[in-house]
Amino acid sequence: MLFHDTSRGARSAVIIKSLIDTAAANNLDPELYLTELLEHARDFVNEPARAAEYMPWTEKMQERCMNKTRKEDLNQ
Repeated sequence: MLFHDTSRGARSAVIIKSLIDTAAANNLDPELYLTELLEHARDFVNEPARAAEYMPWTEKMQERCMNKTRKEDLNQ
């Protein structure tokens, strides 16, 4: 529990860090990706299968959240 008061806080931090690292590994802007996830998270409550649409390797997320530097590289 380094730097966290509770094990739940530590677990939450690890989940967020994992999302950020996975987004970056898929050439996404982590901030844009987390924003997309949080804006649509309520959709997953009633339709959990829709969460698959928001995986960072999907075409949908690649189009919406691609890292700006990576976009510029592809356009050249």
